[in-house]
Amino acid sequence: RDMSRSPLFQVMFVLQNISDMYGESGVSIEDVTISGYDLERVTSQFDLTLNVSENDLGIILNIAYCTALFDKTTI
Repeated sequence: RDMSRSPLFQVMFVLQNISDMYGESGVSIEDVTISGYDLERVTSQFDLTLNVSENDLGIILNIAYCTALFDKTTI
């Protein structure tokens, strides 16, 4: 086993299709409003992560990857 790799998995796939339930502005509970925001990561948590979400304009794909394993031009 390669000790520099996760023993469970190296790839994560995330499908987030809950936005239709709450709308673009988020959900409000009494005086509290809960909404999402974009988070830019500078490091990858896994060797390869594919995030898929949907909004009114269509499907959004976001790929995060380990730069020691993958090249930007071929990812």
